Amino acid sequence: MPVSPNSFEYQFSPSTLAKVRNQMGLSQAKLAGRLELPVNTVSRWERGETTPDAHSLAAIYSIAKEQGLTPEFFQKRSSMATAQKKAPKPLGGRRVLNRQRTRLVMIWDFQDVALDADEAFDAWFYMDKYLDIAFPNINYEDEWELKVYASWEQREAVRSLRYFQVSETHGNADYQIAQDIRHLCGVSPGYLGSSPDPKNTVLVLVSKDCDFADLLYEVDQEGVDVYLWALPDCSKDLLEVIRKDNIIPWTHPCLEVSENNLRCLGR
Repeated sequence: MPVSPNSFEYQFSPSTLAKVRNQMGLSQAKLAGRLELPVNTVSRWERGETTPDAHSLAAIYSIAKEQGLTPEFFQKRSSMATAQKKAPKPLGGRRVLNRQRTRLVMIWDFQDVALDADEAFDAWFYMDKYLDIAFPNINYEDEWELKVYASWEQREAVRSLRYFQVSETHGNADYQIAQDIRHLCGVSPGYLGSSPDPKNTVLVLVSKDCDFADLLYEVDQEGVDVYLWALPDCSKDLLEVIRKDNIIPWTHPCLEVSENNLRCLGR
């Protein structure tokens, strides 16, 4: 007779695995490479869809011990239930961030938020799913405008950012980003063609550069719903012009979602 996972007091903790991996400074892709497994296997472990076998857990434990960590991958069922009750509600307490708007502009200042290819792949995996859940009224194929600004030397890293239009920059890209944000959000005169409606547009900026603070305030005043994907070392000036509910933490928010949203993540 098969063993039921509910028969025992202790159970595997997906959040602990994600935490330990981050402490080791490994992306999902890099950990998967160390284990000689597909990256989506690690992703499913961390989402709680599957559980690592004993050999994989032993290997991860050994890698962690090399860095002075002693992970505890199993927790009491009662403790996990209590932690889940205290955990933040999905997506900052809301199932969606904006139900009304039907156009999304996402700008990634890659020169300011630079990652290697594996890290960029992992980050975009979470961003993609998070945005799909957070803005359900925005048609993925027709109404997502995604642009990434990277130097020539970063061209390999940004290849993993599917659906992004890549703008190779020479020197500081801030002026180009500012101009494109105004055009794409419909707040700049002289826009070629039909101008987008700012009051129907969501802007998500991935940057930590304080130079964009005035710009974000400007487009917000024009009616654009402005969000910032904020890194831990993000400029305070930038954070101060964004409404608190519109700050998306860089740490993977899709790890804490409702059961309904977890089904969405599996699509």
